[in-house]
Amino acid sequence: MLDYRWPSGWEVWERNPAQVAEQRRVQGRRRVKTDAIDLEAITDLVLAGYGHLVTDRDAVIGELSAWAGHRTRRVATRTATKTNCWDG
Repeated sequence: MLDYRWPSGWEVWERNPAQVAEQRRVQGRRRVKTDAIDLEAITDLVLAGYGHLVTDRDAVIGELSAWAGHRTRRVATRTATKTNCWDG
């Protein structure tokens, strides 16, 4: 089992991914997606006061786990569909 705790004294803030994408667009980097550009967009949003403080760690870990599972199933379905359609 993994330890999902973050260091003491850290604050975790949740951002809306659509806001980050919009901030990249405002910066003129709509079609470019790198971690450095996302970090810059997120920093701009933090400084502007967007987002909310996460207080229930277990809820966040549960939600992220659910989204990761959903994505894994979607990728598996897409892979199976492509294999069935294009493999002889």
